[in-house]
Amino acid sequence: MKGRVELGIKLVKNQTEDISMDIAKEILGSLNKLSVKGFIGNKFSDRLLLNCSFLVEKNKFDEFSNKVAELEERHKNLKFIYTGPWPPYSFVNIKISGS
Repeated sequence: MKGRVELGIKLVKNQTEDISMDIAKEILGSLNKLSVKGFIGNKFSDRLLLNCSFLVEKNKFDEFSNKVAELEERHKNLKFIYTGPWPPYSFVNIKISGS
């Protein structure tokens, strides 16, 4: 995990719009290319198209952020919620056992 950060993307659609899942797959594919690993979380709302975390090399942070900005510009009918950088919590499995 050294030298890597977690970045989160939630992609939200307008209540009245019908958005193709192909657009969500295209966005996911673009961001996966710039990450070491991706994690797809639960879609807890009908309006939520994507809820993803990405493990990104720190030296690729600017490139990843620029890609998010480019996708936002291209898909103005969608709301991008971009968070991070975070410690890579979603990519670590911790097992705690009692004695």
